[in-house]
Amino acid sequence: MNWKAPLLCLTLLVSGNAQEAPAPLAKRYPSLKVQGKVGTKRNKQGDSSYMQTMTISPQVVIESAPTQPMAAAEAVFLIVTMDTGKKYRQREEEYLVASNETVPIPAVERGSRRSFDFASIKTQFDSWRDGSNVGGTVYKYYLMAV
Repeated sequence: MNWKAPLLCLTLLVSGNAQEAPAPLAKRYPSLKVQGKVGTKRNKQGDSSYMQTMTISPQVVIESAPTQPMAAAEAVFLIVTMDTGKKYRQREEEYLVASNETVPIPAVERGSRRSFDFASIKTQFDSWRDGSNVGGTVYKYYLMAV
């Protein structure tokens, strides 16, 4: 596996229950539920039967306790793509960090369900999975943290 961007190491506190979190975090983020979403849309490129474009649209949905306030935070979303030429011609997987964006999450007096969109990105790639693949990048993974 080859990475074209430096790896980002994150230390995350993962807690399914606010009571398990350290006291200062449990008070600032009571019963926090976070869901990352990535929408993808493929379109043919011109008259080609194999070249496609892909629009990748990341989003995070945050739901906090309806009876308690939530402190301000930040959400980070990384989109990871794969080089199709390397995968199908050379049988090697090469991943690229295509997008790295941070959005502020404002504090709320009482919790609610809120959605935050990140910038969409477009890629193009060869959709044929054989040795004739001319390359491009296609959505593969995401990493999201709040």
